[in-house]
Amino acid sequence: MPDISKAPAMKGRIQELTDEDLNGLELSDLNCRGCSGYGNCGYRSYRLYKGKAVSLCISRMEELMGEQG
Repeated sequence: MPDISKAPAMKGRIQELTDEDLNGLELSDLNCRGCSGYGNCGYRSYRLYKGKAVSLCISRMEELMGEQG
């Protein structure tokens, strides 16, 4: 079993996603569509939403936010 005390410290923190950040969008709208879903494109981001970890596509989020005006 690995010794966790020797693991490197985590850099940064996972940001909390709020309803204001979503601006009326559903999490299902923010699924990655630009790549195969593995996050190889560099736009996949992990956030916390209501205490649960979620992954979303930042590129898709920016695209949809731009359409809303």
